[in-house]
Amino acid sequence: MTPPRTDAEIAALSGMDAATQHSWQRWWAFRDACKAHGRSAWVWIKIALKHGAIAVYLGILLNIVLTFAGF
Repeated sequence: MTPPRTDAEIAALSGMDAATQHSWQRWWAFRDACKAHGRSAWVWIKIALKHGAIAVYLGILLNIVLTFAGF
């Protein structure tokens, strides 16, 4: 797990229980991995949500087509 590097991140972890600290450390690791790929974490999240919405739309469309096709 990636440890926090800034004073603000270290201060944010003080007083948290272990599970919450782990969750924040996982978020920071994800954020750093996104930055390493040249985009912010929020851009990657928006891309994932957009692709998820497209997949849901296509699934609904396929369901309608198969329903009317008699399957």
